[in-house]
Amino acid sequence: MIQVRTKDKIFLAVVLPLALLAAYVWLVRQPLAVRTAALAAEQRNLPDKDAFPAEKRRLQQRLADAEAELAAEKAEKSPEVAVKGDPESTAAARQDAVLAVFTSVGAKVVHVQPPQAETPPEDARGDAVLRATGRCPAPEMRQFVLEADYAAVTSVLKTFADRQAPVVPESVSLNVDGRTCRWEMTLWL
Repeated sequence: MIQVRTKDKIFLAVVLPLALLAAYVWLVRQPLAVRTAALAAEQRNLPDKDAFPAEKRRLQQRLADAEAELAAEKAEKSPEVAVKGDPESTAAARQDAVLAVFTSVGAKVVHVQPPQAETPPEDARGDAVLRATGRCPAPEMRQFVLEADYAAVTSVLKTFADRQAPVVPESVSLNVDGRTCRWEMTLWL
């Protein structure tokens, strides 16, 4: 026969009920308390039933004001687009037009290539500018290497501005090798 000692009786009388109470609090009471707190917070966010008609009228008025503001914006004449160009033209056709401007001012085009590194979207301002004009729905970046003097490069940029060409210069840099000026231009077109 198993002998039940005083220590065993104390364990059954004190520790076992405390363990059962802790299990109840942990498994049953705590999830119910969390759910009750969530429901109380949700109830606090609900409008007061006495103030509901006034709240509804206020929100309807805000909606009507927003719709009137939208209608006023749509009624305004859209600004003139300061860029000329055919929205249906391809990137190759736009590149040929840029090359024609370079050669018309006497610049020698050494080579043309897409950019080596992908430009992060936050740095691609030219892309967003050309898309916003509506004249160039899919702009592409090209890097041009030219041999020309300073006057020719400024003439190129002035020609782009005068013709309102869909071209946005991203960067222009100069490398001087002895007597030749080599320009690297990154353009969105």
